[in-house]
Amino acid sequence: MLISCKDLTTNPPEKNDLNVYSTAVDGCKNTLHKRASNDSIQSYKFTDDSLKIDILVKANCCPEIDRFITTTTVNGDSVHLQVQDTAKGLCNCICPYEIKTVIKCEEIDSIYFTCEYYDSLIVAELITRD
Repeated sequence: MLISCKDLTTNPPEKNDLNVYSTAVDGCKNTLHKRASNDSIQSYKFTDDSLKIDILVKANCCPEIDRFITTTTVNGDSVHLQVQDTAKGLCNCICPYEIKTVIKCEEIDSIYFTCEYYDSLIVAELITRD
């Protein structure tokens, strides 16, 4: 009788695997400036081991805290962020809110980043390291 054992060790993740962390910043951001008036990306910056992206979404002013849910999907060097507003819209005003995203990406020179909000694609951009 032949008995075989599989190697149960797992391979460490490759350096190109992307880990994405995203969070909404509480409060209306009326004083923030975007790159262009029709642009949802406020800013982005590559560091040695990550890409930091700040985007703005427009939503009702009330409530100003605990209102957004973010979900990310990673496919190779592409990252898709979906932002969902859970607030009821209790006030008669609109504010920009900031969503901060950090993508851990040590050895990647470019990332295709998309963001969806209210079933609309608000960002679709290839972001490259300088």
